[in-house]
Amino acid sequence: MIARTCFIYGCIATIGSAVWLALTCVEGPLLPQTKQPAITLMTIHAIVLCLTFQRFIGVQPFWKPIFEPTAARLKWSRRCLLLCAAALAAVVTLLVIALATRRFGLAEVGLGMFLASFSLLSSVYLAIHWAFRPENIVNAAVVQFFADPFSVLRPK
Repeated sequence: MIARTCFIYGCIATIGSAVWLALTCVEGPLLPQTKQPAITLMTIHAIVLCLTFQRFIGVQPFWKPIFEPTAARLKWSRRCLLLCAAALAAVVTLLVIALATRRFGLAEVGLGMFLASFSLLSSVYLAIHWAFRPENIVNAAVVQFFADPFSVLRPK
Protein backbone atom coordinates (compact mmCIF):
# COMPACT_ATOMS: atom_id res chain seq x y z
CA MET A 1 0.00 0.00 0.00
CA ILE A 2 2.83 2.43 0.85
CA ALA A 3 4.59 1.70 -2.44
CA ARG A 4 1.47 2.31 -4.54
CA THR A 5 0.58 5.48 -2.64
CA CYS A 6 4.09 6.90 -3.06
CA PHE A 7 4.11 5.91 -6.74
CA ILE A 8 0.76 7.63 -7.32
CA TYR A 9 2.04 10.71 -5.47
CA GLY A 10 5.14 10.70 -7.69
CA CYS A 11 2.98 10.58 -10.81
CA ILE A 12 0.68 13.39 -9.64
CA ALA A 13 3.65 15.50 -8.53
CA THR A 14 5.32 14.90 -11.91
CA ILE A 15 2.27 16.18 -13.76
CA GLY A 16 2.02 19.19 -11.44
CA SER A 17 5.72 19.98 -11.79
CA ALA A 18 5.60 19.66 -15.59
CA VAL A 19 2.63 22.05 -15.74
CA TRP A 20 4.41 24.45 -13.37
CA LEU A 21 7.57 24.37 -15.53
CA ALA A 22 5.61 24.88 -18.75
CA LEU A 23 3.64 27.81 -17.31
CA THR A 24 6.83 29.35 -15.91
CA CYS A 25 8.47 29.13 -19.34
CA VAL A 26 5.45 30.76 -21.02
CA GLU A 27 4.19 33.26 -18.44
CA GLY A 28 7.21 33.98 -16.26
CA PRO A 29 7.87 33.02 -12.65
CA LEU A 30 4.90 31.43 -10.91
CA LEU A 31 5.54 31.42 -7.19
CA PRO A 32 2.88 31.23 -4.47
CA GLN A 33 1.65 34.55 -3.09
CA THR A 34 1.60 33.17 0.47
CA LYS A 35 3.91 30.64 2.04
CA GLN A 36 1.21 28.23 3.27
CA PRO A 37 0.70 26.33 -0.04
CA ALA A 38 4.47 25.98 -0.48
CA ILE A 39 4.93 24.72 3.08
CA THR A 40 2.10 22.21 2.69
CA LEU A 41 3.45 20.83 -0.60
CA MET A 42 7.01 20.70 0.70
CA THR A 43 5.88 18.84 3.83
CA ILE A 44 4.04 16.21 1.79
CA HIS A 45 7.03 15.85 -0.54
CA ALA A 46 9.41 15.54 2.44
CA ILE A 47 7.30 12.76 3.98
CA VAL A 48 7.37 10.80 0.71
CA LEU A 49 11.13 11.37 0.44
CA CYS A 50 11.62 10.03 3.98
CA LEU A 51 9.68 6.91 3.04
CA THR A 52 11.65 6.60 -0.20
CA PHE A 53 15.22 6.81 1.02
CA GLN A 54 15.85 3.97 3.43
CA ARG A 55 18.81 4.25 5.76
CA PHE A 56 19.03 0.50 6.38
CA ILE A 57 22.09 -0.73 4.51
CA GLY A 58 22.09 -4.41 3.68
CA VAL A 59 18.49 -4.90 4.82
CA GLN A 60 16.08 -6.49 2.37
CA PRO A 61 13.59 -3.86 1.13
CA PHE A 62 10.05 -4.25 2.38
CA TRP A 63 8.44 -3.83 -1.04
CA LYS A 64 8.75 -5.28 -4.49
CA PRO A 65 8.62 -3.24 -7.71
CA ILE A 66 5.09 -2.20 -8.66
CA PHE A 67 5.79 -3.02 -12.32
CA GLU A 68 7.87 -5.79 -13.82
CA PRO A 69 11.25 -4.17 -14.61
CA THR A 70 11.64 -5.11 -18.27
CA ALA A 71 14.58 -3.86 -20.35
CA ALA A 72 12.35 -1.47 -22.34
CA ARG A 73 10.75 0.03 -19.22
CA LEU A 74 14.11 0.51 -17.51
CA LYS A 75 15.60 2.11 -20.63
CA TRP A 76 12.61 4.48 -20.85
CA SER A 77 12.92 5.31 -17.15
CA ARG A 78 16.62 6.10 -17.43
CA ARG A 79 15.93 8.35 -20.43
CA CYS A 80 13.23 10.24 -18.51
CA LEU A 81 15.61 10.79 -15.60
CA LEU A 82 18.37 11.90 -17.96
CA LEU A 83 16.02 14.31 -19.76
CA CYS A 84 14.88 15.85 -16.45
CA ALA A 85 18.48 16.13 -15.24
CA ALA A 86 19.49 17.79 -18.53
CA ALA A 87 16.60 20.26 -18.20
CA LEU A 88 17.72 21.11 -14.66
CA ALA A 89 21.32 21.57 -15.83
CA ALA A 90 20.16 23.88 -18.63
CA VAL A 91 18.10 25.97 -16.21
CA VAL A 92 21.03 26.21 -13.76
CA THR A 93 23.26 27.37 -16.64
CA LEU A 94 20.66 29.97 -17.64
CA LEU A 95 20.39 31.18 -14.05
CA VAL A 96 24.16 31.48 -13.65
CA ILE A 97 24.49 33.39 -16.93
CA ALA A 98 21.60 35.69 -15.99
CA LEU A 99 23.14 36.48 -12.62
CA ALA A 100 26.64 36.93 -14.08
CA THR A 101 25.36 39.41 -16.67
CA ARG A 102 23.14 41.16 -14.09
CA ARG A 103 19.92 40.47 -15.96
CA PHE A 104 17.78 40.23 -12.87
CA GLY A 105 14.49 39.94 -14.76
CA LEU A 106 15.82 36.82 -16.46
CA ALA A 107 17.22 35.62 -13.13
CA GLU A 108 13.75 35.90 -11.58
CA VAL A 109 12.31 33.74 -14.35
CA GLY A 110 15.30 31.43 -14.00
CA LEU A 111 14.62 30.98 -10.29
CA GLY A 112 11.03 29.91 -10.99
CA MET A 113 12.26 27.57 -13.72
CA PHE A 114 14.91 26.16 -11.37
CA LEU A 115 12.36 25.38 -8.66
CA ALA A 116 9.96 23.82 -11.17
CA SER A 117 12.61 21.74 -12.94
CA PHE A 118 14.12 20.55 -9.64
CA SER A 119 10.64 19.57 -8.50
CA LEU A 120 10.11 17.77 -11.80
CA LEU A 121 13.34 15.78 -11.48
CA SER A 122 12.55 14.86 -7.88
CA SER A 123 8.99 13.81 -8.72
CA VAL A 124 10.00 11.74 -11.75
CA TYR A 125 12.63 10.00 -9.63
CA LEU A 126 10.06 9.24 -6.93
CA ALA A 127 7.67 7.67 -9.43
CA ILE A 128 10.43 5.59 -11.04
CA HIS A 129 11.93 4.61 -7.69
CA TRP A 130 8.65 3.20 -6.42
CA ALA A 131 7.72 1.67 -9.77
CA PHE A 132 10.90 -0.33 -10.40
CA ARG A 133 13.18 -0.23 -7.31
CA PRO A 134 16.41 1.79 -7.57
CA GLU A 135 18.74 -1.20 -7.92
CA ASN A 136 17.02 -1.97 -11.23
CA ILE A 137 17.52 1.60 -12.49
CA VAL A 138 21.04 2.57 -11.42
CA ASN A 139 24.35 0.97 -10.53
CA ALA A 140 24.63 -0.70 -7.10
CA ALA A 141 27.36 1.78 -6.09
CA VAL A 142 24.93 4.68 -6.66
CA VAL A 143 22.28 2.99 -4.51
CA GLN A 144 24.90 2.40 -1.80
CA PHE A 145 26.04 6.04 -1.96
CA PHE A 146 22.52 7.43 -1.56
CA ALA A 147 21.81 4.97 1.26
CA ASP A 148 24.95 6.14 3.08
CA PRO A 149 26.52 9.29 1.56
CA PHE A 150 29.22 9.45 4.24
CA SER A 151 30.61 6.07 3.14
CA VAL A 152 32.90 7.89 0.71
CA LEU A 153 34.66 9.53 3.66
CA ARG A 154 35.40 6.27 5.47
CA PRO A 155 38.70 4.52 4.73
CA LYS A 156 38.34 1.27 2.83
